Amino acid sequence: MSGQEFQFTENCYLCSANAWKKTIPLECNPAWLKKTEQILHTMNLRDIKKDIEFFIEEFLDDCALFIGLNPEKNSDEINKIIDEAVDLYNELKDKINHPEGTKRSYYNGIRKELFDRLDALSEKLSETITRLTSEEK
Repeated sequence: MSGQEFQFTENCYLCSANAWKKTIPLECNPAWLKKTEQILHTMNLRDIKKDIEFFIEEFLDDCALFIGLNPEKNSDEINKIIDEAVDLYNELKDKINHPEGTKRSYYNGIRKELFDRLDALSEKLSETITRLTSEEK
């Protein structure tokens, strides 16, 4: 930085939306805004890897929670869903480490695949839990 003071401005949608950023210059010009938007929307490989780990870990925690709270239930079906989630994790990690084509579209595709497949697994888990809990009644 050039020693210039920085502050947030109220007339810039980007500054007010990203108030946690400390690099907002005193005057927001259109060229600076365009460059900042490009930086904010670029795919960071480290962030994508962290997203994969976080979301799949949260899903696995949900599975483990049901098994822990319901030890009397048959958890074979839940274990199969856990295996599918672990396979998804391994597949996505392999894909992330070996990109094909343009990186931006490739990483966007991987992020979309993560959420689509994890959503399908969540639906499957929900249906299985509903069925296992309704068998008791």
